[in-house]
Amino acid sequence: MSAVLRTLILPSTVTDFERAYLRKVNRVGLGFFLAHLPVLPLVAWWNDTGPLLALVLTVLVAIGPALAFVAAPNPRTVGVVYGVAAMAMGGVLVHHGHGEHQIEMHFYFFVVLAMMAVYANPLAIVAAAATVAIHHVVLFAWLPGSVFNHDATYWTVVLHALFVVIESVATVFIARSFFDNVVGLEKIVAQRTADLDARNRELRLVLDHVDQAMLTIDRDGAMSPECSATTEVWFGPRRVPTFADYLRPHAPGAADQFAVAWEQATQEILPIELAIDQLPHDLAIGDRAYQLAYTPIEHDAHISGALVVITDVTAEVAAAQLEAERREFATAVQHLAADRTGFLEFLAEAHAQVTAVTGRQRPNPVAFKRMVHTLKGNAAIYEFTSIAQACERIEDELASPGAASDTTLAALAARWGRLESALHSLLDRGNRHRMEVDEADYRAALDAIARGESHADLAAQLTRWRMEPIGRRLAKVREQARRIATRLGKTDLRVEVEGEDVQIDPERWAPLWGSFVHLIRNAIDHGIEASDERIARGKAPAGRLVIRATEDDHETRLELRDDGRGIDWQAVAARGRDLGVSAKSRESLVEALFADGLSTRIEVSEFSGRGVGLGAVRAAAVAAGGTMTIDSEPGQGTTIRFSIPRAPLAPAAAPGRAA
Repeated sequence: MSAVLRTLILPSTVTDFERAYLRKVNRVGLGFFLAHLPVLPLVAWWNDTGPLLALVLTVLVAIGPALAFVAAPNPRTVGVVYGVAAMAMGGVLVHHGHGEHQIEMHFYFFVVLAMMAVYANPLAIVAAAATVAIHHVVLFAWLPGSVFNHDATYWTVVLHALFVVIESVATVFIARSFFDNVVGLEKIVAQRTADLDARNRELRLVLDHVDQAMLTIDRDGAMSPECSATTEVWFGPRRVPTFADYLRPHAPGAADQFAVAWEQATQEILPIELAIDQLPHDLAIGDRAYQLAYTPIEHDAHISGALVVITDVTAEVAAAQLEAERREFATAVQHLAADRTGFLEFLAEAHAQVTAVTGRQRPNPVAFKRMVHTLKGNAAIYEFTSIAQACERIEDELASPGAASDTTLAALAARWGRLESALHSLLDRGNRHRMEVDEADYRAALDAIARGESHADLAAQLTRWRMEPIGRRLAKVREQARRIATRLGKTDLRVEVEGEDVQIDPERWAPLWGSFVHLIRNAIDHGIEASDERIARGKAPAGRLVIRATEDDHETRLELRDDGRGIDWQAVAARGRDLGVSAKSRESLVEALFADGLSTRIEVSEFSGRGVGLGAVRAAAVAAGGTMTIDSEPGQGTTIRFSIPRAPLAPAAAPGRAA
């Protein structure tokens, strides 16, 4: 029963749309009733049933709808009155429609009852149906001829009532459906709008309190109107349409990168994952660090936009930096303990290089590139990753038109400054020139003095105290080679060292050791093939790298030999022509190898490909007063030789005996 009542009784609220709709329908309905004033008297005149009485009855019935239209506050009430009045008009029509067509006059009830569905009010239909029932029952009992033009029974009345009930049920369903889905649509829309507003408020609440910048962009890179409050706190009001333009005042490079990469992503040439990787993911704005993440939005299997989430990772970056500095400090302590002299030489050389490349009076471009490249290599050897990475960023900037930015150079200077400050207490710079003497050498000198050897012999013996066995340096080079080979996936590389007892002057050789790592990197990255390539060429699976030192009275020789693929002289000639370097003879080809910017690598890696290393190494050899030569045969390997003159063991002295 409650379900029936819910169907018959509409919600009490009348929306503006329903009120306007019923006002229009009620106006049409009033015109419908007024049209009866001439029609029903005409029907009565035609059937000779009293046109004047028909006019009076029609006017009396029409008064109700007219008053309801004018005075009823609720437009639904007008529809109910119209339903009753319409059935009353039908009664007048049937009463004055005596004759052979009287039974057809009953179609009026069914037609008008169906038309009542336009009021979208089940009660109006119920009222109309009830009026028909009362009319048939009461009037048939009082004036049967006013209802049927033949001898009918109550069963005939019941049959008519049954058809009215059936039509009423159907019309009630139609009217209620019409209300729920059309007339009441405004209320549905309003409810859904309210639900959406509530969701939007909840979403806005989230966006206003999330500690990330969040926004969406379309295929053209244009930003949507909604974004998190943090977005404008970090990057300011959004007065430009596209995300690239929004970034540009803060990070021009990232803005340009985004514009190009997003255009490529929307062209869908590359896989979406690869295309997203090309977008900028890190931003440094002032002293803040941000990380960008992108979630593609797809429609019909095509990119229609993306959700951009920007996170402030300043604290995480600072923590990672502190951890990196802690590791580097621990590594420095280990190097100091293992090879104090070599490590101090590295620090001194690196300090000079950092000062040169970050100071106001900077070297010429060629020397600048060599210094940065050498510093990167040596920092990587001593596991100062942050310094190597800073140099890598400088080299990336140098690879494009223009110079390294002041920001990047300042970052290198700041990191080096923090590193030196951390090491200050360990370095004991006041004793940096302190000499460590082996116990056996010390006793040998005492014995020589006791024997009364000449001053020249004593001076020569004492001068040897400044010398060191090259094996100490070559051991470090061997470890560097193994570390690089491991990172390049060539873990089976055999590194052999010969002549470890050869004595060298550490000061004279210091510049060469600083650059020697370039040769190790090139040999392993360029020269030594991967195992499968070596097997295909009929070589042993494991590559071989030999470092040999020899000496005589006049010079010390250092040789680096690998059994790799050798130098591609045709590629050297081609690159030389591109750089405007003559490469017609074998000698000119070798000379071309030392040209800055020449590299046969197509891609730049962290190990090689910059075209700076060989020139830096030869410059170091020349600075030590020596020479550097290269001999290479394709498919056989490469040999690089250094010859450094030996300094006299002692200054010239007059012969004599010790006192």
